[in-house]
Formats: sequence, structure tokens, C-alpha cells
Amino acid sequence: MTYLRKNGIAIDVPPDDDEVWFSLDGMGTWIPNKDNFINEIEDECLKVHNNLAANIFGDLVTYYAIIASNQGLLDLLEYAGLNSESPISKIDFESIIGTKLNHSMVHQLLYLYDCRKLV
Repeated sequence: MTYLRKNGIAIDVPPDDDEVWFSLDGMGTWIPNKDNFINEIEDECLKVHNNLAANIFGDLVTYYAIIASNQGLLDLLEYAGLNSESPISKIDFESIIGTKLNHSMVHQLLYLYDCRKLV
């Protein structure tokens, strides 16, 4: 197993526990040996996302109902709707999305996705 010291130098054995060092987890993420607050940060981000969704859509039940019934379409909306380099044209995008979602809902979803990027 490879470990990294704070200075970025890789070593093969973990340093002393009084030193902060990083190990590579199974998902390819470098995790510190102590003071790892990633779960707490992700929890707070989820709360912010849910509060935004509830405020934009009126409540979370409505938002999650939209998500459940349009999953593949929402992936396209998030990717093509926010990416100016998307290979899909504006006309194609509007014709695909417009057949399933009303104009107001598209704007609400894009607004939520924009806000999520900020978080």
C-alpha cells in the first residue's frame, strides 16, 4: 500500500500516528488518517441541496416524484442543459426535453443544477 505524507512524498509504510498522512481508499480517493470531515461535509451539502429543491419545487415530495419519473431525461437535461460544449443542438435539446417536461419545470431543474454546482 502507498501512503502520502503532507508534503506529497509517497512512502510504503504509514508514518507515525501523530503525523497527518494519506492512504488511497478502494474508490481511488486519498483519505487522511485523522481529521477527515468528508462525511460531515457531504451531509451538509445534501441538506443544502434538499433545502434548495424544496424551495424551488414547493416540497421534496414533488421534486423526488419528478426525479423518479424522468431519470434518463434528467441526466440529459443536466448534461446538455448546462454544458455549452454539448454535442446536442439547441433545437434537438428543446424538442427532446419539451416532449416530456414543461418549460417551467425545465427552468426550475436547470436552476437547481446551477445552484448545486455552487455548493
